[in-house]
Amino acid sequence: MKTLRLSFLVMALVIAAAFYGTAEGRDVVDRGEYHELDGTLYSDGAEYYLDTGSVVYSIHLGPDWYSTEIGFPADVRDHAVVKGFVCDMDAAPVAITLADEVYAFRGDDGRPLWAGRGNGRNRPAGGGTGRGTGGNR
Repeated sequence: MKTLRLSFLVMALVIAAAFYGTAEGRDVVDRGEYHELDGTLYSDGAEYYLDTGSVVYSIHLGPDWYSTEIGFPADVRDHAVVKGFVCDMDAAPVAITLADEVYAFRGDDGRPLWAGRGNGRNRPAGGGTGRGTGGNR
């Protein structure tokens, strides 16, 4: 019985550590500060990183469909300037400049430019439109 409890505890800690270590762009905006970073932007599969020479940041672009829609390159290894929110070794870009092309991802306040155009995952329960009745019943 003690072995079963210990196994369960270890498994719970491993799962918690995995979730804690996975930042999302909204978390970076909430906890981070606005900075301008300069370095080499590169992709590794579906993930993007910026190597400044002293730190390698994980870049949280948002949904793939939005990056495709604005023409952001899926495969890149080039000098870039990333302006956005930084927390630890994570960055949520407001804009990325690559070869004199500026790609916008968020407003200066951190609000995603794709907000309200996705699949509705963040929509409140109930399926309403968010317009309410305006006090007129």
